[in-house]
Amino acid sequence: MTQIEMDVARSTVRKNKAVAEYYENQNAVHDCIDWEQRRYEIAKELFPSIIQNIDLEDTLGAAVDATIKLTDLLIDELKKEPTK
Repeated sequence: MTQIEMDVARSTVRKNKAVAEYYENQNAVHDCIDWEQRRYEIAKELFPSIIQNIDLEDTLGAAVDATIKLTDLLIDELKKEPTK
């Protein structure tokens, strides 16, 4: 994974943590977040960055796989209860 991909992933984690905190601050139950919808939104946001940074030898399938793996990692992180 390139440095750019890691930076994009970190940025997306920060953004999505802010969204999760917003819902918590609005007295929403953490379990009420539609994680499948969030997964779709994250993947949709990550894919263009990943596709721009692949080598010509890489396949589109590799970019899709990388997007899904990063998305799942981000969702797992977001599902963790925040530390106080």
